[in-house]
Parts: sequence; structure tokens; C-alpha cells
Amino acid sequence: MWPIGTIVESIAGRDKDYLLCVVGYEGGMVLVADGRERPLQRPKKKNPNHLAPLLQLEPLTWELRGNNALRKALNRISER
Repeated sequence: MWPIGTIVESIAGRDKDYLLCVVGYEGGMVLVADGRERPLQRPKKKNPNHLAPLLQLEPLTWELRGNNALRKALNRISER
């Protein structure tokens, strides 16, 4: 499993090709959020086999600032 704050790409499901951030774990599933459709307060459960890790963000950079900071970080990464 990846540390909290890891940016992952969904490789299966309705959100395929979306960038998401790992925000926790629950029962063998990964909890991910994107700050928009899936805010930090309501993360999505994803099978870890349906995710591909990209890079690690420092959790404090988005966690303290909330959904807007997470969304902006994901947008900067997707523009690369």
C-alpha cells in the first residue's frame, strides 16, 4: 500500500484516467479524493489493484488547506 498523500491514477472504473489522492485505508480498500467530485469529507473506496501510483505529496500541503488545495495540486500535476 502507498502512504497517505500519494497521487494515483485510476486505471479502472467510471473514474478511469482521473488523478486522485490517497487519503486513507478502510478494510483493504484505498480511500481516495480529488477535491471536487470526491471531497476530503467524502472519499471514494477503490480497490488498490485499480490504481497506479504516480508521485508522493506532502500531506500537510493539501490536508490543512482542504479541497481547494488538493484540487489545485492535482491540476498542476495533470498539466505536466
